[in-house]
Amino acid sequence: MKKGILLLLALCMLALPCVAEEAKLLPDEWMYVGYTNGGVTFPIPENLEIAQLTAQEQAAGIILVGYHWDITLQLRVFSPEVMTWEDFKTTIEAEATADVQFLGADGSILYYRNTAPSASSELAGIALTGLDGRLYKISVFTGMMEDFSPEAKVWEMAELIAAHTSQMDFSQWPLKEQQ
Repeated sequence: MKKGILLLLALCMLALPCVAEEAKLLPDEWMYVGYTNGGVTFPIPENLEIAQLTAQEQAAGIILVGYHWDITLQLRVFSPEVMTWEDFKTTIEAEATADVQFLGADGSILYYRNTAPSASSELAGIALTGLDGRLYKISVFTGMMEDFSPEAKVWEMAELIAAHTSQMDFSQWPLKEQQ
């Protein structure tokens, strides 16, 4: 994989104390992951199966795809020429089926929930600008159970991910890039 790809190894353990700035401790069986280039950090279930990305997926800006019994996640990056946070904000706020909230102390993290979900649609998403100026979007889909009912665990999991998503500057960390 190209330089700067997702660092799951060290960040899973190292990010937790730093991200817990406001005592944002995760429930058991969750861990933090981070993408060093953009400084995007968010939690995932510890037993999330990480997929091997195809060259086509990587070319489309997909950085991570993970599967779990209750949730499927995708992390994707967009260059400013393709889409900015403001562009995405305008687009998603115009979508009639998107319930949009702004999170973070400065409202710089956009969380949206699909009010007309289906088994094949994006159920929720989180968008933020990374420290590198690019748009990062975490998409949440149903898991292997394909349950998107109002009581499905995927909704609670999406909210947990949104509540704990943040930016972190990894430039001073002694991390090796995954190749």
